[in-house]
Amino acid sequence: MVYLVYDKKRIIILGLIVFAVAVGGLLFIDKAHFLEKKRAPVVDVELQQQEKQEKQEKQEKQEKQEKQGQQENTSQTVSKQEFFVDCRLTRDRIRSEQVEVLKEIAANPSSSVENRDYAQQQLMKITERNSREVELEKLVVAQGFRDAVVLIQEKTATVIIQGGSLSAAEGEKVKEIVGRVAVLEPGNIFVIARP
Repeated sequence: MVYLVYDKKRIIILGLIVFAVAVGGLLFIDKAHFLEKKRAPVVDVELQQQEKQEKQEKQEKQEKQEKQGQQENTSQTVSKQEFFVDCRLTRDRIRSEQVEVLKEIAANPSSSVENRDYAQQQLMKITERNSREVELEKLVVAQGFRDAVVLIQEKTATVIIQGGSLSAAEGEKVKEIVGRVAVLEPGNIFVIARP
């Protein structure tokens, strides 16, 4: 039989070490539990802030998409309007260049009398065309169309109307108005719908 002989000092020291480890373990577990309770509200607040931020970002993204959609619609409308404005500006620029040349011919004393008379007649025709075109554009818009550009030449007229499509009755109505004011046959009047 083997008898183990223990020294009292060693037993006490070993007991204290076991006790210290046990107490330390309990304190560590309790501290971890305490910190977990303490951190839980912080984590909840952080989660709430994160959710709130995500909602704001989502809402901002939706608003941005809506604004882009509105801008696209606005830009499409603007580009449609720009076409009609551009047509008028181009027509007026070409006419003003013609007027300048005709004025030079009419005012030039070295031009023949026939050329000066012809230049003056053409100036009067251009002025008359301009006033008729403006009047016709207003009359066509008064028929319920958004916008219109009228281009009158010597024996023909072209009417460009803003709209997706044009019924035959609407086209005939426009031709009748333009024919009456511009003194043209309906067969010489061309009506175009432009979206």
